[in-house]
Amino acid sequence: ALIQEIPRYVGKGESISASCETRVDSGFSLGVDLEERNLQKNWDLILAKEQREYAETTRLLLKGNLGLNYRQQALIKHALKRPGFVYTVESHRISHGITPQTARSDLLSLVEQSLLILNQVGKKLFYSP
Repeated sequence: ALIQEIPRYVGKGESISASCETRVDSGFSLGVDLEERNLQKNWDLILAKEQREYAETTRLLLKGNLGLNYRQQALIKHALKRPGFVYTVESHRISHGITPQTARSDLLSLVEQSLLILNQVGKKLFYSP
């Protein structure tokens, strides 16, 4: 293969050398800088829009006539910030220092208002946004 073919092309006392030179001209560098700035600007715009939407959604949910108590409001705020979070009676109970019955009542009320979805795995109940 290649190692066996090298002696045919290289004489005694000669050596093989290879070099690779990478050149980045200022035009390319400038293009990359502009692209990074555009990406950052777009990211900032998207983030600002998400923050406005979050604030508006929170305002509508919590100031509306949904009759949410302060614990339910806190849970909804948390759920808006962390959409993949899963709640249980126990997690809600510990978070607010309430009885299991009160925690269950809070969560079921949010399910009835379609603010949470009830899921069951075996005997365990989970609530998710």
